[in-house]
Amino acid sequence: MHVHQDGLTRILDGLDVGGRGDVLHKGRAGDVKVLIGEASVTTAGGVRTVTFPVTWTNLTQNAYGRVEPVLALDEPGLAAPTAPAGGQQATAVLERKDVSTWTALPLSTGTGGGHGPSAPFALAPGQSRTLTYRLKLTGYQKASVQLVGQALLDGSGSSAPTVGDTAGQLVLG
Repeated sequence: MHVHQDGLTRILDGLDVGGRGDVLHKGRAGDVKVLIGEASVTTAGGVRTVTFPVTWTNLTQNAYGRVEPVLALDEPGLAAPTAPAGGQQATAVLERKDVSTWTALPLSTGTGGGHGPSAPFALAPGQSRTLTYRLKLTGYQKASVQLVGQALLDGSGSSAPTVGDTAGQLVLG
């Protein structure tokens, strides 16, 4: 029986399905390009507000009916802040602009979280979608933070395929 399994494995490994694309439309890593744009920074009343766009672009010939945008900070000190030796605790609020209102998002670190209230959108082949985010910081002195942007298909949680991801520095002014 083991000989038959080995033979079947060799046949399957030899099949060339690369030119067929994503025939089941389940998505693959790299299908969606995620780009974190240049930030603008304002300061008022001790709060530094960093506003920036994130763009998701479908690089395939597949239409995706439900792409879930995800944005997370790779800054553990902001998600679970501690007071510095000198006094004021650093705080941060992450928000996404939904039409004309700002929606608060959870501050999570790393990948696989941080999308908060759902904001899925469809992406036709070659189509892009840009969302605006802002990070409000109080008492945080670093010059930049590391951001992680992702695109998940269908928003069904941890089992959703990741079809796009990026990481980059967000300059804080």
